[in-house]
Amino acid sequence: MRVSYARKTMIRPAVLYWCAKDDQLDNLSLNEVCRSIKKCHKLSQGLDQLSIHHFDVLLVSDVFAYEEVLLFLKRLKSKYKNIPVVVVREDYSSRDELLKLGASDCFAKHLFSAGFLDHVLNSAIERAEISRQKQDSIVHLKRLENRIGTIVRNTPVILFMLDTAGVFKVGLGKLWDQFKVNKQFVLGQKLVEIYHEYPAIIDAYNQALKGSVQSLSVNINDIVFEIILTPVLSSNQKVKEILGLAHDVTQRVHSEMSLIKAKKLAENTAKLKQEFIANMSHEIRTPMNAIVGFTNLLEETKMNGLQGGYVHAVKVSSESLLGLIDDILDFSKIESGDQTLSKSSFNVHGLVNSIDKVLSLKVREKKIAFRREIAKEVPLELIGDSNKLHQVLTNLLANSVKFTKKGEVLLKVDLLNLHNRDALISFQVTDTGIGIPDHMVKKIFDSFVQVNSESNRKYGGAGLGLSIVKKIVRQLNGTIKMDSTLNRGSTFTVSVPFKIAKNFVGQKSRHSKLDLRLPNGLKILLAEDNLMNQKLVLMILNDFDVAVDLAENGVEAVKAIRQNDYDLVLMDIQMPEMDGIEATRIIRTELTWDKKDIPIIAMTAHAFQQEIDKCRLVGMNDCVLKPINKEKFINTMNSCMSEYDKKSKKGGQNHLLQEVNDGGLIAIKKEDGEKQADLSLNDNFDLSYLRSLLNEDQKMIEEIIATFQEEVPVILAELTSSIQAQDFFKIAKTAHKAKASFNVFGMEKVVKALLEIELACKRNDLSKLTELSHMIHEEYSAVSQTLKRQNGKN
Repeated sequence: MRVSYARKTMIRPAVLYWCAKDDQLDNLSLNEVCRSIKKCHKLSQGLDQLSIHHFDVLLVSDVFAYEEVLLFLKRLKSKYKNIPVVVVREDYSSRDELLKLGASDCFAKHLFSAGFLDHVLNSAIERAEISRQKQDSIVHLKRLENRIGTIVRNTPVILFMLDTAGVFKVGLGKLWDQFKVNKQFVLGQKLVEIYHEYPAIIDAYNQALKGSVQSLSVNINDIVFEIILTPVLSSNQKVKEILGLAHDVTQRVHSEMSLIKAKKLAENTAKLKQEFIANMSHEIRTPMNAIVGFTNLLEETKMNGLQGGYVHAVKVSSESLLGLIDDILDFSKIESGDQTLSKSSFNVHGLVNSIDKVLSLKVREKKIAFRREIAKEVPLELIGDSNKLHQVLTNLLANSVKFTKKGEVLLKVDLLNLHNRDALISFQVTDTGIGIPDHMVKKIFDSFVQVNSESNRKYGGAGLGLSIVKKIVRQLNGTIKMDSTLNRGSTFTVSVPFKIAKNFVGQKSRHSKLDLRLPNGLKILLAEDNLMNQKLVLMILNDFDVAVDLAENGVEAVKAIRQNDYDLVLMDIQMPEMDGIEATRIIRTELTWDKKDIPIIAMTAHAFQQEIDKCRLVGMNDCVLKPINKEKFINTMNSCMSEYDKKSKKGGQNHLLQEVNDGGLIAIKKEDGEKQADLSLNDNFDLSYLRSLLNEDQKMIEEIIATFQEEVPVILAELTSSIQAQDFFKIAKTAHKAKASFNVFGMEKVVKALLEIELACKRNDLSKLTELSHMIHEEYSAVSQTLKRQNGKN
């Protein structure tokens, strides 16, 4: 029986064919199947061709004697092992012997047809490739085995294998002799007999037999080995042997023990030192407070001039000594790490005023000026440790006052950078004092350092003030630098990051005509694919001091949130590639903890409760309906920001429930319940919503109209092509996308038609789609012409 083979050509091979000169039948089959054919009429001649040209397969006809073919195969395979050879014979009687000698296949001549030949040649090529890959893998594995063996033999690692009876089967490694107990011969011996003095090893082996990886450390022959026992499973998931890995960790263990001892000693020494300084400072401070107190009382009594001078000298010296004690105590607390940072809201002007009051007496005594300048851009309300900041500025200003004989001391506050709610504030203290020589600039922040011994005698102090200032600034995650010129003055600049108080509206923030407000510096991600909706939202947010990034689908939105920090996400529900629901699910479940709870507000044209519920279930914080009501939109954003620490709100969407008529359209209500005034240009559309939303800004309205006229023809063309292709998913998706644009222009008839199209797609109903699409085109054409005429009049 002759079998017919369907043509499933993998490749059209290049063939070297040994045959008779008049083999015309073969020519027909070969030419149909092969890419190129080189014919030879002598076997020796063919071998010469192999050294010159590349062939995919060799084909040997039955014109040659069987013994001659056998000798040829032996000779061929000794030199070209991997090239496939197919032999044609009169019958299959010699097939097995030919295959043993290296032939890839052998078939009877009467089966010689194009389909069968195609099958045989490609099968031979495929088997040859598999054989070659197998040989390469064997060579690669052998090399890898040799490399691993070299590594194990030359590194302080021991590999061993135990069977389920606890007998050592393999043991090798540089430290294998040290791993043996009493230098016994281990291979072939049982674990329980060799290591009976180490029950921890035996227990770990028994646990590994149950299928769990075990790890332990054991001291053998004064060497600490870290041992890992890993069960090796058979095909039926039962433990068949235990693989052991041990390496020498003696040096690491000794180093760790030394470090622990050194750390404990340092901690105890530091603790004793800090306790001594703190106790001594406290003990000295107690009598000093009494001296200052009684001196103040003594100043109020009647004294002659000489006595008054003596008492004043005692008072000044006592206050100086108290300041020194305070510095030592602060230094002690910072060094011991006892100081902690607090976070609370504070007013910048109030902080500067309190410092002014502290320094006012000293400033008046020295008859110098003290000025302060706070830039208008600086937020008035900040969040941070105001006490630490007060201490830093007081110390710097007191130093400037102390070392300034004449002139002035200036405190200047500036805003260096603003990102979201993070503000970098600069505090610059400038004086016209004695200055600091160049060789002391790098040392001035070191502990117990003063400019020179004369300064110590003349001005007092222990040189701890600037050292304390620098350490506190570091605690505040800030920086401090200094510029100084000897005998001309110094400038100290402290830059510290703060958070802006959440409910604070900065001096330069703008707000809408409805007196709506958003926190200053918000960074918002808007995920929206509709160009007109993008522009509308951007125009609404243009009245506020916020930064907005755009993403045109869910994939871009997730990527943007991974790479950036945002305060809020405005997420359209239906977008290409990935919709808002899926994007929110990824954000809530796959992102890092500091990003997955970001507030997300859904934006959708669906007014149905099931769509709002879907937004809630996936983890969105709230939902606004399109077309957007500006007041409710801003209020929803504020509500979400105020609930930032909550993952969801109960009933948070209730204020968004808006009137839905029978056609599924949204009729937005004002707070007083009155309908918006009818500002229609004609019966087909209504610009009242657009004008209200954009506060009658004609330029913005014209820009949205231009976008509408550019975008809608593209969407309608996509709708028509989708209907022609009967692609229900794409038809519904395009109709939903188009609804947002027509909704903005109050084209209720078109929006109803688009809603009908969406519902028809759910039923796979094509009957009305073409008619509805035609009506939508006509409505848009009429409105577009009216808008163009109106624009010409303007």
